[in-house]
Amino acid sequence: MAEQSGRRHVLPLSLPPRGLSRVEAAAYIGVSPSLFDDLVADERMPKPKLLNARHVWD
Repeated sequence: MAEQSGRRHVLPLSLPPRGLSRVEAAAYIGVSPSLFDDLVADERMPKPKLLNARHVWD
């Protein structure tokens, strides 16, 4: 995760986060990762995009 936090220091704070991990996406909307998984499973949240071997949410 050090790479992501380093990337965030380069971008302006006013820029909304993109390409979030599952845990980051859950925290962003204020729920636990397990509840986030349920929301994705029943399509209340979008499925992730696959970038190489990494799943990210936008």
